[in-house]
Amino acid sequence: MRAVLKKYVDSIIPRMIDAGYHLRLAKGGIGYEYLSEQTLFSHIVNGAFGLSRLWSHLDERGILPYEEEEHRRVLSLYTLHELHKTAEEEEKLGSSEFSISLETVGIERARLGLAGFVETDVREHRAANVHTRSKYHGDLALCPEGAVRRWRLVRVADSMASITGPGETSSLWGHMEGLDPQLATGYRLYHHELRDIRGVLTNQVHAALADILEKRLGLFPLLFFASGTIYLGPRELLSFQTGEVLGEVAEAIIGGLQGYSATALDPSEALRGQKYDFERYAHLLWGPSELLEVALSFALGARPKADFVQEEAEKWLGRGGFASPEEFENLFPLSLTEFRGLCARCPLRMFLFENRFYLSLTESRPFNDLWFQVNRYLLVADSLVRDLINPNPLGRLEWLVKAFGIPKAVGERLTEKVDLFMKGGLPKYVLVVGYHLLKGEEFSIRPATSRDPGDVLEWLHQRTKAAFSGSDTGKGQISVLEELGIRQDLEEYLREGLRLSFAPGGVIGLDPLPLYQKAKGKSPSKICSLCGRFSEHNMDIRTGVLGDSAQEFSNRYLPQRTIGKNRQWCPTCYLEFTLRSVGGLSAPPNIDRGKSARLYLYLLPGYTFTPEQAEMFAYERLRPFQRVTGLAVRDYGRERPSHAHLWLEGRQFDQDLVEHLLEAFEDQAAWIASHLEKNGKDLPGERLFTSLALKQPNYLFFIWERTAYGATRDDAQIPTASEMWSKAAFAALLLAGLTGCKVYVTERPYLPISDPAAIKPTVVLDGPHNILRGVLRPQPEPLLSLPERDAPRVSTSADRSAGPASTSLIEGLDLLAALWQINSDYGTERERRRQGKAKDKHVAERLEELTHNPLAGAHFYKQYSRLPEEPVPHGTYARACEVLLERRGGELMEIVKELASRSMELFLPYPQYGRGKAHTYELVFREAMDAIRKAPAKSREELQSLAAGTLLKGLERRWLSRRGEGIVNPDRGDLNQMVGNFVGMLIGEVLEKRANGSMAAFNRLANSLADGIYYEIDRQVAARMADWRKQVEARKAARAGSSSEGK
Repeated sequence: MRAVLKKYVDSIIPRMIDAGYHLRLAKGGIGYEYLSEQTLFSHIVNGAFGLSRLWSHLDERGILPYEEEEHRRVLSLYTLHELHKTAEEEEKLGSSEFSISLETVGIERARLGLAGFVETDVREHRAANVHTRSKYHGDLALCPEGAVRRWRLVRVADSMASITGPGETSSLWGHMEGLDPQLATGYRLYHHELRDIRGVLTNQVHAALADILEKRLGLFPLLFFASGTIYLGPRELLSFQTGEVLGEVAEAIIGGLQGYSATALDPSEALRGQKYDFERYAHLLWGPSELLEVALSFALGARPKADFVQEEAEKWLGRGGFASPEEFENLFPLSLTEFRGLCARCPLRMFLFENRFYLSLTESRPFNDLWFQVNRYLLVADSLVRDLINPNPLGRLEWLVKAFGIPKAVGERLTEKVDLFMKGGLPKYVLVVGYHLLKGEEFSIRPATSRDPGDVLEWLHQRTKAAFSGSDTGKGQISVLEELGIRQDLEEYLREGLRLSFAPGGVIGLDPLPLYQKAKGKSPSKICSLCGRFSEHNMDIRTGVLGDSAQEFSNRYLPQRTIGKNRQWCPTCYLEFTLRSVGGLSAPPNIDRGKSARLYLYLLPGYTFTPEQAEMFAYERLRPFQRVTGLAVRDYGRERPSHAHLWLEGRQFDQDLVEHLLEAFEDQAAWIASHLEKNGKDLPGERLFTSLALKQPNYLFFIWERTAYGATRDDAQIPTASEMWSKAAFAALLLAGLTGCKVYVTERPYLPISDPAAIKPTVVLDGPHNILRGVLRPQPEPLLSLPERDAPRVSTSADRSAGPASTSLIEGLDLLAALWQINSDYGTERERRRQGKAKDKHVAERLEELTHNPLAGAHFYKQYSRLPEEPVPHGTYARACEVLLERRGGELMEIVKELASRSMELFLPYPQYGRGKAHTYELVFREAMDAIRKAPAKSREELQSLAAGTLLKGLERRWLSRRGEGIVNPDRGDLNQMVGNFVGMLIGEVLEKRANGSMAAFNRLANSLADGIYYEIDRQVAARMADWRKQVEARKAARAGSSSEGK
């Protein structure tokens, strides 16, 4: 079976791409806005793989024997089962939608290469198009043996591909029952559903639950949806407890964290350098040995401070070191009078401290440097003792004293008043322990300062590891998990949201309305600030895990001038972002969150995935995304064209373009690996990436990010909202075309829609920059060509996602590719002189121009032509301008074309370069506009007469002066009439229809129309001039012939 599917993927799917099946809807679209969109390509591929998976499973159980030749025939029949939807009306033989001609079937079969895949009967193909059996299903009577069985298999595949959610099993089961009596009597369909898509966690829940149900109940996972899974299993299930299953799911997810840690995450990313401890999730992933390795690298990588000891002594023993005389007397038995005498003499206080704990604060510089590194290591080790062995400060200190053999007298004096050493946050007793460790027996013969610092720290590291290995850390890991409340909260979350069709019922979560109605106070509420769930286990957000700031304004607290603490989140949200971190989806370390931005792209199946489909097709299309990659919006030579360039070259989403797009993504991945990674660490920059850790994800989760350091001053490195959304939108359209998936783009941490079937368009931009809404506005239906009316839709609003409120995928690709190509090459002369070509963030200016100017393409073309070093736009740039005019020019562009043609009939300029070119090309139009503005007329006829006279005089003077700018009346027509027609068109089409008779509005249109006329003349003038020269030569030849005949 795998060999047949591989052949199908390699030979038939590319033909479907070339035929545009991925750009034509089988479900949804204009006229069917109530349906979730699904392309014809996705419909066929989903059904083909779903049926193959079912057939393989039934064959293993001896229910439906597998035959390779039969499998090929069914796939071939199913591939053309929607032909009646794509066939033109003139190709049909009658009023029935299924009355397609056999010739049409044969042509499409040959176009897709199905004739070489397997031999089939064209009548059987036509029969496979009929969705409901009836006595008029005449083709079946003429088909080869087994046609009815194959027809049933096609109906099963069609039902599989048409299901939008896991709960829709009745129609599918109705077709499956007819395949075999044993299947009908001994099996049934089940499903689970979780209508909450969080990113990584939901995929983990689906995968863990499918594995558990298959092992415990024998349920075979058949079809995978974004919100759940459909299973095929025995009609009678074994008894089970729902709570036990949910507990196993939670345990599998938490236990699976360690599977990620081995490959995807560096333990050092969990270290909090300022707190000298680890994020709590680190104890769920790694043991003390791995974390101590991080502590060793942390200590060795630190640059010692020259005044380290003095700083610590001043912080602890200086004027601000102790709050009261009594606290100082706890260490030094002094009277109040003696204490007051010492307040201003800090060195004496240090002297007393030295004598109390048998150490010196005035050691040599090499010793202090080594002491500094040892102190950093011990601070991290002490935090591990706190988290895993003993949270009590006294117990931690006793553990350190015992582990490192600190002298008994020092240990006793330290433990006497351990609470004083905890003042100020970090434990101060570590400083004393570190000193005596460096002065201990190990270094009695050969001092620590005479050894290599690395050797000293390695000795310390090995001794610490040995001490940890002799201690019980398992209870500490359990206590960390209980403290976080992950297991309890995750089980509550699953009880509230997970639905099992074979175990109806569920727990309704606590109604949060009373909590919203409660009077606001300064204490945190029990509502998670990310997902809005009520949880008894809420805690402060850990920004190191969230990857973002957590002190933004919240309306759940009383208004405050300053926000002193982080917002709250639930343990399930903590787990979600922990999974993102360990899955390689966290941001680079040490970035500035305020100068960085992220958008999330959810690739949802349309409507379903299967493991075979993901392995053999989807992952091939996602090959470049198995590494961190990015979107190429600039050309880097002929060998590295941008994605925009590739689209504009042909504007056909065929198999060749697919290969070139994937190559461009791979080139970006290679560039990022060499420029944005250093020593295995990510550097700030621009990335598009995902996590493909699961073999069978129910959906895919991508992240588009642009990050920068806090010290970054180059504004080109700091993203703007318009830039981020324009790139993410372009990437989303490409991903939709490449994979056949729905793509939902949002800046929120989770998908804000609980039911994926409610997402109607193929691409949804949730909350994009307003300027992008103006560009991707829908076109009136009459202006859409037939292919685009049936194309996947793109919506800029999750609330207005129906077909008419959206634009087509093809048009979106045209507009965004053209804008990015123009932006990469465009720049005013001042911009070029100051900084070279335009920055990516300048795309906002191009978007703004396109929003209010239908002839923006002509404007960009003209601005480029004004550059002295590049007077003629190159082919791809000119193509981009042409695409914008084709998409947005509309009726105004038709007027411009006519005006430009008539202008060249009046005055044909010589092709020019450089300055003065625009003046010459726009001469007739500008003079006509000026004449209309200045004409003191009270009626239309009078206005036209006066303006035409002014323009005619100007042309006659230009002809008489012979300035050499061009040829007046090159075709030798009636100049007076042509001038009148030209001015009449300006007045009628522009002043009266477009400007509604307003001279102010007429003036506002002037520059835009002039740009359009410049564009048209520049594109045509060379050909027009060549034609004129031919006419001149022909007239000369004719005169020469006449004179020779007269002689």
